Amino acid sequence: MEKKADVRLRSRGTGSVHSTYPARSSYDASAGYLGSELRIGLERQLTERLRFDGSAKLWINNGAENSQSPLYQDDQGLGVQAAFIWTLGTSERRGK
Repeated sequence: MEKKADVRLRSRGTGSVHSTYPARSSYDASAGYLGSELRIGLERQLTERLRFDGSAKLWINNGAENSQSPLYQDDQGLGVQAAFIWTLGTSERRGK
């Protein structure tokens, strides 16, 4: 016999319940430690209209309460992001 869970989403502010993902198994979560995160960032104004924003993030989930969840993937991870922000225009009232 196939085991099916009925995952339901409740719309905020309404009493309606919408059934989604009927074949997805359920996980009985408990409260507790979910992980730690260290983030280091750099922001630099390159020109009057061009800015650089970059960061690196290390997360450590060893010992997390949700480690048995089907959504749990890794004990550690590293993420890196970089962005260039171009300002198309500014307000006349903006101070320099």
